[in-house]
Amino acid sequence: MIMHHVKDAHEWHLWGPEHGGTTIYLPVILKTKDGIKTFSSSHFYHGEIIHDGENHYFKGEGPAEGLAMFHEKIYELDSKGKLHFENGHVHGNVKPIDFSITKNVTSLFIGSFIIFMMMFSCARYYKRNGAVAPKGLAKFMEPLIVFVQDEIAKSHINEKNYKRFVPYLLTIFFFIWINNLLGLIPIFPGSANLTGNITITLFLATLTLILTLVNG
Repeated sequence: MIMHHVKDAHEWHLWGPEHGGTTIYLPVILKTKDGIKTFSSSHFYHGEIIHDGENHYFKGEGPAEGLAMFHEKIYELDSKGKLHFENGHVHGNVKPIDFSITKNVTSLFIGSFIIFMMMFSCARYYKRNGAVAPKGLAKFMEPLIVFVQDEIAKSHINEKNYKRFVPYLLTIFFFIWINNLLGLIPIFPGSANLTGNITITLFLATLTLILTLVNG
């Protein structure tokens, strides 16, 4: 049950029965042998459920005809309109390139928008008022920014060069923090497990490694 809520998906379930309650169906974008296909994921979740032994999958309907979804992965059906399984995995069916806006991608957009609005609001406050005692959101943000600058950047990078790394460290800090907080919220726009996705972790680690190697 818990895996259903933390794994990535082509829908954002809000409440009610699974695949039958209140749900935000996200856009599917595929590169297939016939070209680019775009449609709502509802064409999978409202399609026929095919049972093949212990495995079951959604058979697409309408614009998703000829496609099937198994464990949130999309495959092309064979000439007989079936998926083939071997040891619980799809075997022999073509897998199109998937550019879909999934639950994690949507959460990424939401988190990035929140961070942008927070930073834009603080920057506008200081531009309007100058170096004064902060109020409102700026009062909340300033200690966090000073913490990253003094306790992370300044204390681990030499004092001559630390300032140029502060924007990157602030971006990473707030990206992880905001998305972790969103993941703790049990309802939309929270509940996604973005920072628990290995792709995000690997990307951030790789970016930091490259930055470290390039700058010595």
